[in-house]
Amino acid sequence: MEQGNVVDQLYFVCHGVLEGVSIVKDGSEETMTLLEPNSSFRDISIACNIPQPYIVRVCELCRLIRIDKQSFSNILEIYFHDGRRILSNLLQHLAASRGYEDITSFLMQEGVDINALDKFGNTPVLEAIKSGHDRVASLLVKEGGGFVKHRKCW
Repeated sequence: MEQGNVVDQLYFVCHGVLEGVSIVKDGSEETMTLLEPNSSFRDISIACNIPQPYIVRVCELCRLIRIDKQSFSNILEIYFHDGRRILSNLLQHLAASRGYEDITSFLMQEGVDINALDKFGNTPVLEAIKSGHDRVASLLVKEGGGFVKHRKCW
């Protein structure tokens, strides 16, 4: 699956390992993520209609589940409340990692969870810092954003 393509399908890894590799400007490769069982890819691309940020290559024999964009939209429509929360949290991470201060501010005003963890366990603050967007990170920290989401043990 090529970097830069707009996608219309979402994938879930059931078995095996894939890697997400980004081709940088000098032509070299940088491993972005390992996709292991219970992970998904193309989710940001399909939800936000943006190009695939990295190439996906198989490391070992895999079994995947594929969902087309229309079916994904139908699922989000059926489970509207959960779908809205998923998309809001996804947009918060995307805005933070891309340095979009105005979008980050808007999403915080709309009440999104600024400490929501993505599938890699990262918060929006950590995404902003990793991407070098100090102003967005400061904005999130000022509003209570942290590096780790605290969970209560029962």
